[in-house]
Amino acid sequence: MASKTMDLYLSFLGSLLLCGMLFGVAHADVRYYTFVLEESNFTKLCSTKSMLTVNGSFPGPTLRVHKGDTVYVNVINNGNYGVTIHWHGVKQPRNPWFDGPEYITQCGISAGSNFTYQILFSSEEGTLWWHAHSDWTRSTVHGAIVIWPALGKSYPFPHPDEEHAIVLESTTKIKFDHGKTYLLRIVNAVMNTDFFIGIADHNLTVVGWDAAYIKPIYNNYLIITPGQTLDVLVTANQAPGRYYFIASPYFDGQTDDFDKTITSAIFEYNGDYDRSIIPSYPYDVPYFYDIGAASYFWRKTRSLASEEHPIDLPMNISTRMYVVISMNLLHCPNSSCDGPEGDRLAAGFNNITFANPEVDILQAYYWNLSGYYDTNFPITPAYWYNFTSEDLTSDNVTLSLQATKVRMLDYNETVEMVFQGTNVLDAGENHPIHLHGFRFYVVATGQGNFDNVTDPLTFNLKDPPEANTVAVPKDGWAVIRFRANNPGVWFMHCHFDRHMSWGMDAVFIVRDGGTPETSIREPPSELPTCSCGTSLFDYMKSKLRQEKKRKGRASSSRLADADTLPRHPRQEGSKYMRISYSPRLGTNLNHLITLNSKPNLIWLPMDNCIGDEVLDVSNNNLSGPIPVFQSTVNFSSPSNLFLGKNITTGSGGNGGPSGSGSNSTTPGGSLSGTSNGSSSVLAGMIAGVVIAVVVFVGVMLFQETTSEIWESQCQSSGDHGDMPIFEGGNVAISIQVLRQVTDNFSEENVLGRGGFGIVYKGVLHDGTIIAVKRMESGATGTKGMNEFQAEIAVLTKVRHRHLVALLGYCINGNERLLVYEYMPQETLAQHLFEWRELGYPPLTWKQRVTIALDMARGVEYLHGLAQ
Repeated sequence: MASKTMDLYLSFLGSLLLCGMLFGVAHADVRYYTFVLEESNFTKLCSTKSMLTVNGSFPGPTLRVHKGDTVYVNVINNGNYGVTIHWHGVKQPRNPWFDGPEYITQCGISAGSNFTYQILFSSEEGTLWWHAHSDWTRSTVHGAIVIWPALGKSYPFPHPDEEHAIVLESTTKIKFDHGKTYLLRIVNAVMNTDFFIGIADHNLTVVGWDAAYIKPIYNNYLIITPGQTLDVLVTANQAPGRYYFIASPYFDGQTDDFDKTITSAIFEYNGDYDRSIIPSYPYDVPYFYDIGAASYFWRKTRSLASEEHPIDLPMNISTRMYVVISMNLLHCPNSSCDGPEGDRLAAGFNNITFANPEVDILQAYYWNLSGYYDTNFPITPAYWYNFTSEDLTSDNVTLSLQATKVRMLDYNETVEMVFQGTNVLDAGENHPIHLHGFRFYVVATGQGNFDNVTDPLTFNLKDPPEANTVAVPKDGWAVIRFRANNPGVWFMHCHFDRHMSWGMDAVFIVRDGGTPETSIREPPSELPTCSCGTSLFDYMKSKLRQEKKRKGRASSSRLADADTLPRHPRQEGSKYMRISYSPRLGTNLNHLITLNSKPNLIWLPMDNCIGDEVLDVSNNNLSGPIPVFQSTVNFSSPSNLFLGKNITTGSGGNGGPSGSGSNSTTPGGSLSGTSNGSSSVLAGMIAGVVIAVVVFVGVMLFQETTSEIWESQCQSSGDHGDMPIFEGGNVAISIQVLRQVTDNFSEENVLGRGGFGIVYKGVLHDGTIIAVKRMESGATGTKGMNEFQAEIAVLTKVRHRHLVALLGYCINGNERLLVYEYMPQETLAQHLFEWRELGYPPLTWKQRVTIALDMARGVEYLHGLAQ
């Protein structure tokens, strides 16, 4: 009786399922989840630790959806710090507001608050995953996403008997029945490691990659990089028993100093057999650094490219990019960092180390707020060299610029990107590059330097695999193509978290296509705020929203309109307005003052804020008195030579601060040196020669003769309290100030003479010593003057350990004056030829060789800059 009842139940259930298939074709569901983030205690391998989890589990819950579904996830943050969630590999059509990367599309969900994500699934089918995207929180906050075919559709391979999600970096317990086929959905959620995977005596059939089906790959191993997902079929067709299932780390770098721990599990059959027998081991899984095995697997990956699963590979390319991936160095004052040569280890694309903005880029773009990013991310590297050479340590190659740069793309633009791996700093290795918002096609990979003539002949334009993460091999390259048909702001980064945190990131902004269907969706009514207390940004955003509802559009000019900003009297006697710091608005004083240019306006104060806030205005060439801040603000201002000093500067130029307000780093501090005596002497001796080089590049290239005479651009206002002129970081200083500080260019203050003029020593009112290079030149036309000023703007941003910093300039009629940082150790000539008369110790041969090499590096850097 029980058997008949069960048969009837199964028959009824089958009828329901059949009805669902008949009436549910092409139907997309809406699903709801709740994620509660909180600290939980976990015990693994006899060790207990507290870590941030979702719903008390590690990994977090698996999202299960059908193709085309919409999912809402309410994230409740009961943790101790802000967190965001990213839906890795989900394109989110026109919906960047819920993509999740911190500083790019949103600020963190603050502790004690919540935010509901809307996830729009479209063409994805297979396995993806979700993870935190703020700092290093993804190490424990992550989980799988299973995307079944749309209702009424089936897999393009025989339906498996069972499915299981396996998240690397967690534990999974599965038992297998002999004769059954299992679909293993494998997610590499590990922070910084690629893995070879294999099961002893069992073949693997890979049928999906990054939620796209591929032609089956039959192999005894697979390789998976951080961020990638693979769908793998395994048939339990061996004698019932126990077999090792291993994940062996893959590393193609030079160093042998990496964790070679092999993670193992037991592929265990159900049934009766002797479990005391040692499990079989998969000895055919490749060794740690088997580059050939990795390349072989990746080259075999091809999309189905069928009628049921077509591809949309761009054939006519409108934008080609050549992106060099490398480790880099950021210069540290006085060699104060722990990296090579006292610098800070960094990473980047095309020698740009990404700097997180203070307001997320999406909101800044959508609300048309200037000053938070630059739109000139380079599509080619600044320097061309042998990218895979074994000796890449020159400054041209290693030093990078830290900045917030994006690349603008028109809607439907077709893009081809060549990712070139390098061996810079002997730190080359495989890089898993992940692009948000798109699924791209990997048309080729290879070893060595990409050859623009021969390598395109190898492109797979028939059935390239579709992916969201591509492995760029060490000393090799990969080429992808995609169509920019998803308007919004989209992040691109290395999925090794240490590299991402070091700046190996970039951002694409895809413009709207001109119709509502090709434009960014409206933002949600509530986004996580970037600051505590009242935020002027939120105030102005609400103003724009109201104006848009009233007029159908919003004017970005109202952001700085005196009629809309809150009012507060200017602090008595201050040359700046009093500023109450709001993190939402950024930490660049020049930017704040530029936007808040009215004398009776002020940023809203931070009321009801808990904890200290940091206002860091380092390396901005700021000057004038320091505003009065609230006691909770930790104000930091190193490398601002004139900050807090009442110096006299001109009022020429545009008569006020630059409107750029960029948050990209604009170094303004003095050049570094080392603490020992010989290095200080070395830096001083380089000064004379390198100043000449700087002057040559900055002036001689742009001399033109014309009858038009330029008037002084540094007229004195006669007020010692006037603010300096900020023009991209360079400071125009009045001729009166320079005459005063050099005692009217007295002969007693002459530091040296050269073919381009005389260098004078100057002492500012507070005792700061500067070097003033005074040059005479003929009449200069408009074009020549513009070129001179453009070159000055560049040179004031140049920072190199072997170049003297250019601090400012003055144009007085036909006269050009350049202001440098003062180096106190005299000239190289004095140490070479007058050391006896001056009582200096003679230079050793080692010092002489070091000086020559350092000078060459400085000149090499300038040549590269000129190119």
